[in-house]
Formats: sequence, C-alpha cells, structure tokens
Amino acid sequence: AVSVALMHIQNEIPSPREIIPEIPVDVEKIIYKCTQKKVDRRYSDAGMLIEDLKAALLNIGQENSSAKTVVKDSKKRTEDKISDETKAIPTQSVKAAAATTKKPAHRKDFLERFSDDKKKNPIIERGITIAMVLIAIAIIVLGVYAVVTIKEKLTPPEIILPTQSTQPTSYDSQLGVSDVEMPDLRNYKQSDAIIELNKINLKNKITTTHSTTVAKGNVISQQYKEGTKLARNTVVELVVSLGPVQYEITDYAGKPFEEVEEILNKYELIFSPRFVYDAEIPLGAVVKTEPEIGEIVTSGATIVVYISRGPEFTAIQVPSVTGGTVDAAKALLEQNGLKLENINYTHSDTVAEGIVITQSYLANSVVPLGTAVDVTVSLGKSVPTASLIIQKSFFENRFIREDDNLFRKPIGPGSNSSTTYQYGVLTLELTQTNITGEQVVSVVKTMDITPEQLPLQIDDIEGLKDVADGNITVYLTLGEQRYYVNSFYVEFQ
Repeated sequence: AVSVALMHIQNEIPSPREIIPEIPVDVEKIIYKCTQKKVDRRYSDAGMLIEDLKAALLNIGQENSSAKTVVKDSKKRTEDKISDETKAIPTQSVKAAAATTKKPAHRKDFLERFSDDKKKNPIIERGITIAMVLIAIAIIVLGVYAVVTIKEKLTPPEIILPTQSTQPTSYDSQLGVSDVEMPDLRNYKQSDAIIELNKINLKNKITTTHSTTVAKGNVISQQYKEGTKLARNTVVELVVSLGPVQYEITDYAGKPFEEVEEILNKYELIFSPRFVYDAEIPLGAVVKTEPEIGEIVTSGATIVVYISRGPEFTAIQVPSVTGGTVDAAKALLEQNGLKLENINYTHSDTVAEGIVITQSYLANSVVPLGTAVDVTVSLGKSVPTASLIIQKSFFENRFIREDDNLFRKPIGPGSNSSTTYQYGVLTLELTQTNITGEQVVSVVKTMDITPEQLPLQIDDIEGLKDVADGNITVYLTLGEQRYYVNSFYVEFQ
C-alpha cells in the first residue's frame, strides 16, 4: 500500500488517449490539468474548468465542419493532425478573453453564469455534460489501470513453505476460477520458476537434492507433468538442485581396494583402478590416489586408485645363514635384498647356544626381492626335568583345620591354634651332587598356595646338566615362620 501511494505521488498518470483514443487532444489537456499533483496547478474553481470545456467543444465543432482527414494504420491509431485554424485555444487566452468581456461592476457568480449559458445555448450545455462524464470515466479508468499495473510490478514472487498442503483441488469454489495448464519448468532457475507459477496463480513448495546433471539452483523435476490441468492456487512441488555432492579425498594407503571402492561409490565417484608394483604396500592394498589427499572433488568425478601388485619380482638367491649368530644372519640377508622376519628358539645337543640351526628358505634357492626369511636358534643342550605331586595329606591335621579348611600353625609350645591363614607360601629346594662330587642346593619353585589347591602337581622342575637325580624338600611359610613339610627323591629325564 505504501509503494502504491508513492507511485501516486511521484509518477504521472498514463496518457488518456492511449487508453481511449477517441478523446480529443483538448480534453486530454483538461484531464492532465485536473490531475496535477500540486494544487496550485489545478483549476481553482469549476467555472474555469467549464470555460475550458466550452472552448474544447467549440474546437471539436470546428474540427467536424472542416472535413479533417483521419489516417488510420492497420496496427495502431496515429494522433489527429489538426490544422492551425482548429487547434485548441489555450486556457490562458480563453480566460483573458472572458475577463475582457466581463463587467467588473456587474460580475455574476458561477451559478448565475452557468444558468445564463444554459439558457442561451442548450446544445453547449449538453456537450459540457457529456464531456464531464467522459472526463470522470477517463480518470476512473486511468486510476484503476495505474493501481493494477503498479501492484503487479511491486508484488514479489510468493514462496510457499514446505509445511503448506500440496493436495491439488480441481476447482476453487470461493474464487470461481477455471483450471490452468502446468508449464514445463525443468532447468528453470528457482526464482524464474516461481514467477512462472505466480503468473498463472499456482503456488509452490520447494524441496532440494543433489544432482550431477542439473546446475545448482535450477529445477530438477516438478510434481505435475507439462499440460496437466490444475485449479488455480494449487500447490506444485518443485525439486531444486543443490549441485553435485562434494567430497574431500582422504588417506587410503594400505587399505584394501574393495573398502575404498565402496567409499567412493557412496559419494557417486567413479572408481578407476591402476595396478603397480610396491615393495611396502601389501598385495591388493591401495598405494595412492589421484586426486591426492586433501583435494575436494564433486560427485561424478573420476578417482584413479593405484593398487599394489606386491614387490616387483627380482630373482634373489638366498644365502646360507646357518652356523652363525642372529646378528650375522640379519646382516647377510639385508645385503642380498632380503629381510629377517621371525626368530624361533629350541634346544640342541649338537649346536651351541645362540647359533642359527635352520632357515625357512634353503640356501641357494631363488625368491623375490624383499622376501622375509625365518630362522631357528639353538638354546644349547636340553636341561633334564622332573615332576612332583604334593598330596593334601601331607598338610592335614598338622597345618589344616578341619572345620573351616584354612591353614594354621602346627600346635606346639608358643603356638596359637586359633590363628588361621587363607594361603601359605610353598617353597621347593632341590639338592643334587654334581660331577665333581659337590652338593648343590637351589630353590626350584616358590608359589602361593591355598588348601583348596591340594593335591598339587608341579612339572618341569629343572636340575643340573648331566645329573640324573636329586632330593626335593618342601617348606610351608605361614606368617613369618617357615615349616618343613616333607622330602622327595626325584629322577630327571
């Protein structure tokens, strides 16, 4: 409403003769004067208006009697060409002439002069009446035309939010308007599509999605096909493109190519494999990509993925590393383009401790460059071992209370049988005589034990090399006191 009012204030009205070509030029001038924006430029009273109307009617009469030729074009009406003798009398001249004929002493007011004119010339009076009606109609038509034109120019396109109903109706009972045809808006810009719908009184609902074929901001599809009959004010859903999906390339090195292919397909990227030899990346894993890490690509782009074939085959003859130390074996393998992988250990009666006994590839065999070789290292001669079973009966009555199955100190002078222990410390001492005849005592086992763990079997008790037997003494420590439990003769194998 404010914009329309500003147009009324700032802009001139359209030409009346463009709307009603039959209006005489003099009458058009009178209309312009009546509609001037400044008050001092309009007629100051109705009398002056009537005088100009009379002059205009006189000119019209002269035009009719002068046999003026009117030229009409097939496409538009040209303006009347009027001779100098039949031009409209300027308003100022009419006023001046009227003023010279009036007697200042006997000046009549407007109503009296109008009454006299009516009596003197009824034909002119009827002409004046007709002219005033025509002027009023022209002003009304011009006003309506200006309001409609201004409103169309200033009304922005209407955008319907997604929450509005999208159900079309075949007929608007309130407006009583007819159906319209749905246009084809595909590939239109969103704003242009909305304007096209507004022109035929259709509303819109906008949804968006990514597209690799339709430019960002353009219409991908529409709810109704072109030519579909729709009631005015029907809501039409338009799907608008967000453009292609963007994706940042990440580091895929070392990942299985199947996993990378799945990721690229998810973002609508084209997977293009290339196979290359690589001694570091496992067979079938990704080496690199083009574009590289950190670059931004859009859906539909081609990503070249380099996949490892493993190390390029170069015939390498495996050297012999047996009979040497682990460090010597590692250095020799690396000199020949190979590498030391796993180191295993075992006892040997023939190979000294720390010496390589075997290797995973035979000496002089041919393998690819970079092949990993495993070796087995000697721990020296094997140590004889023995096993021992400690029965619960060795502890009952003396070290275990029957009522609660807890350890206790043995009853004796200074002992308190009421003190119990959930666990005790079991110690095994081995006594052997070596090949020089000396007795050697060593602790072969120390462990925490509870009464519930008895009986207990202890395996892999190691003795002296080249000594076949010995004695094992068992001790139980409760609190700060260690007690003798039993002794056993054992043989080593």
